[in-house]
Amino acid sequence: MHPMHGLVYEERRKESLKLMADTESRRAQIDEVMSVITSKLSELDADRKELAEYQARLQELQSRKAVLEADIGDLEEKVGASCPDLA
Repeated sequence: MHPMHGLVYEERRKESLKLMADTESRRAQIDEVMSVITSKLSELDADRKELAEYQARLQELQSRKAVLEADIGDLEEKVGASCPDLA
Protein backbone atom coordinates (compact mmCIF):
# COMPACT_ATOMS: atom_id res chain seq x y z
CA MET A 1 0.00 0.00 0.00
CA HIS A 2 1.24 3.45 -0.84
CA PRO A 3 1.99 5.65 2.22
CA MET A 4 -0.32 8.40 0.89
CA HIS A 5 -3.28 6.01 0.91
CA GLY A 6 -2.82 5.47 4.64
CA LEU A 7 -2.70 9.23 5.29
CA VAL A 8 -5.81 9.85 3.19
CA TYR A 9 -7.60 7.03 4.98
CA GLU A 10 -6.67 8.37 8.42
CA GLU A 11 -7.70 11.92 7.48
CA ARG A 12 -11.07 10.76 6.16
CA ARG A 13 -11.54 8.51 9.18
CA LYS A 14 -10.84 11.45 11.51
CA GLU A 15 -13.32 13.65 9.58
CA SER A 16 -15.94 10.90 9.68
CA LEU A 17 -15.52 10.40 13.42
CA LYS A 18 -15.86 14.15 14.01
CA LEU A 19 -18.97 14.24 11.82
CA MET A 20 -20.44 11.32 13.77
CA ALA A 21 -19.71 13.05 17.10
CA ASP A 22 -21.29 16.29 15.87
CA THR A 23 -24.32 14.37 14.62
CA GLU A 24 -24.68 12.60 17.98
CA SER A 25 -24.49 15.94 19.78
CA ARG A 26 -27.20 17.42 17.57
CA ARG A 27 -29.34 14.30 18.04
CA ALA A 28 -29.05 14.70 21.83
CA GLN A 29 -30.12 18.35 21.55
CA ILE A 30 -33.07 17.36 19.37
CA ASP A 31 -34.07 14.68 21.89
CA GLU A 32 -34.01 17.29 24.66
CA VAL A 33 -36.15 19.71 22.63
CA MET A 34 -38.58 16.91 21.76
CA SER A 35 -38.88 16.06 25.45
CA VAL A 36 -39.74 19.68 26.30
CA ILE A 37 -42.26 19.83 23.44
CA THR A 38 -43.89 16.57 24.55
CA SER A 39 -44.18 17.88 28.10
CA LYS A 40 -45.74 21.16 26.92
CA LEU A 41 -48.19 19.24 24.70
CA SER A 42 -49.29 17.20 27.72
CA GLU A 43 -49.84 20.39 29.71
CA LEU A 44 -51.79 21.96 26.86
CA ASP A 45 -53.94 18.85 26.49
CA ALA A 46 -54.77 18.95 30.21
CA ASP A 47 -55.61 22.67 29.90
CA ARG A 48 -57.81 21.94 26.86
CA LYS A 49 -59.75 19.29 28.80
CA GLU A 50 -60.16 21.63 31.77
CA LEU A 51 -61.41 24.40 29.48
CA ALA A 52 -63.93 22.06 27.83
CA GLU A 53 -65.27 21.06 31.26
CA TYR A 54 -65.48 24.72 32.30
CA GLN A 55 -67.31 25.67 29.10
CA ALA A 56 -69.79 22.80 29.51
CA ARG A 57 -70.46 23.81 33.13
CA LEU A 58 -70.82 27.48 32.12
CA GLN A 59 -73.33 26.58 29.41
CA GLU A 60 -75.29 24.46 31.88
CA LEU A 61 -75.39 27.31 34.41
CA GLN A 62 -76.42 29.84 31.76
CA SER A 63 -79.28 27.56 30.70
CA ARG A 64 -80.41 27.18 34.31
CA LYS A 65 -80.19 30.96 34.77
CA ALA A 66 -82.39 31.53 31.71
CA VAL A 67 -84.98 29.08 33.04
CA LEU A 68 -84.96 30.71 36.48
CA GLU A 69 -85.28 34.19 34.98
CA ALA A 70 -88.25 33.00 32.92
CA ASP A 71 -89.83 31.47 36.04
CA ILE A 72 -89.31 34.73 37.96
CA GLY A 73 -90.92 36.67 35.11
CA ASP A 74 -93.92 34.31 35.15
CA LEU A 75 -94.26 34.66 38.93
CA GLU A 76 -94.05 38.44 38.71
CA GLU A 77 -96.84 38.43 36.10
CA LYS A 78 -99.02 36.19 38.27
CA VAL A 79 -98.41 38.31 41.36
CA GLY A 80 -99.10 41.47 39.36
CA ALA A 81 -102.34 40.02 37.97
CA SER A 82 -103.59 38.74 41.31
CA CYS A 83 -102.44 41.74 43.38
CA PRO A 84 -102.52 44.85 41.18
CA ASP A 85 -101.68 47.11 44.15
CA LEU A 86 -98.23 45.39 44.48
CA ALA A 87 -97.21 46.05 40.90
